[in-house]
Amino acid sequence: TLDNTTDILTLDATTGNLNFINGTISGGTITDDGAGRYNFSTGNGTFDGVIVDTDLLIENNRTLNITNDLEFGASAPTITLGGTGYGRITLLNNVSQSIGATGTGSIILNHASSQVNDQGYSGHLHTIGQNVSISGFGGVIAGAASSFFDNLGTITADQSGLALTLTRVNNDTLGTVTTINGATLNLAGTWINDGLISTNASTLNMAGTTAWTNNGTITAINSSTLSTAGTWTQNGTFSILSNSTVNLGGNFTTVEFEGLNRDVATITSNLSGTLDNTTDILTLDATTGNLNFINGTISGGTITDDGAGRYNFSTGNGT
Repeated sequence: TLDNTTDILTLDATTGNLNFINGTISGGTITDDGAGRYNFSTGNGTFDGVIVDTDLLIENNRTLNITNDLEFGASAPTITLGGTGYGRITLLNNVSQSIGATGTGSIILNHASSQVNDQGYSGHLHTIGQNVSISGFGGVIAGAASSFFDNLGTITADQSGLALTLTRVNNDTLGTVTTINGATLNLAGTWINDGLISTNASTLNMAGTTAWTNNGTITAINSSTLSTAGTWTQNGTFSILSNSTVNLGGNFTTVEFEGLNRDVATITSNLSGTLDNTTDILTLDATTGNLNFINGTISGGTITDDGAGRYNFSTGNGT
């Protein structure tokens, strides 16, 4: 353990590189001359209350363990997780922690098995700061059913044909979660959106979701595909626009279905989940568009339309 409390550890040509072999830096700030002198290819390492003020690369299936929060310095550094093998950031010590509570920094996930995770501890809320961006492919995962990440920053799935999975990641009013460039964003577990979640010419998939609440904005545009799952609580704005497709899975009500903001002339609506129409009247017309059955269910109530044959069974079975 290197005690760097209240100090600045600067690596340069005079000190040479520092290879981690399960070692720890405690406190203070770390920086270098830009030559990537903190080397995690040799082993795992731990930062205990450290301010990172230089770019870092964690790869070769290594892990940077964090205790007492991870903070970013004035240089707005980037931590890249993965490349040759995965890299991970793991929050330890069975306590709630923050990543970039006050500083500005970026985390790039660059391997399918790269992660930011909390090692599965229960009952904690970890904060991703307002000036933190996380991008790429891999995962941000709260491992226990009672733990969550709270995103105040920006999370972006941006690698074409590759997937970023967020498990039990709540999106704060300040937060943005988006998928672009033909990437896939998977939302899993239970989560709450109070900010913006969007997909632009890409895929947003809730297949791993058990329950979700939208108090903010969810938007699919430009030929995106958005697939819902789990139990809905839809209080905010939910828009399917500009040639996009919505696969309506999970469990939701007629009120929630009718509350979708649609570009009816161009979008496709598929029912694969259960629409609870109990004591209600489901009316399809020019404002709702057609509903294509793909093994979906309507439960209870009355169904009708404007005479345009809007309940479509040519696409699949229905119940």
